[in-house]
Amino acid sequence: MKKLTTYLFGVACAVALSAGAAAQPVLVSIDIKPGSDPNSINPFSRGVIPVAILSSATFDADAVDVTTLAFGPAGAPPAHRWGGHLQDVNDDGLTDLVSHYWALETGIAPGDTEACVTGETLVGAPIMGCDSVRTVPPISTPTPPGKVTLCHMGENTILVSASTVPAHLRHGDTLGACP
Repeated sequence: MKKLTTYLFGVACAVALSAGAAAQPVLVSIDIKPGSDPNSINPFSRGVIPVAILSSATFDADAVDVTTLAFGPAGAPPAHRWGGHLQDVNDDGLTDLVSHYWALETGIAPGDTEACVTGETLVGAPIMGCDSVRTVPPISTPTPPGKVTLCHMGENTILVSASTVPAHLRHGDTLGACP
């Protein structure tokens, strides 16, 4: 049996771990896109998604080892090398940990309704928290005048001049975007 000691809000807390036994994660509260409701995410965005791990009376978010954080089905690491920053995002007087993740790296897919963050505390205790998400389609760009959208060779969506459409259709391209 291994004994770990961590400090939460200045109080020493002992945690006992059995050798070879997988520790159950501490369930933590998170807020995806703090201040946003619903938590709308475009899985195809080239931007970042902020995720706050919330402190509580029994959990200090400052005790999280930011190098172990992973978000979404693909386990994306934090986008910034420093991992995150401390901020009270829910105005409860407790400092929360906010980290950002590249949307394209998270593995969140259209139709997903929940996303989770995992990691460890500074003493190696696993943590996990989940929050609801609502995926939104990418904002479509209108097709410029005189252009037509084609699926080229079944792989790439391209825009071509309307006058070249017959030639593209003859060599196997199809009208519309590729699936």
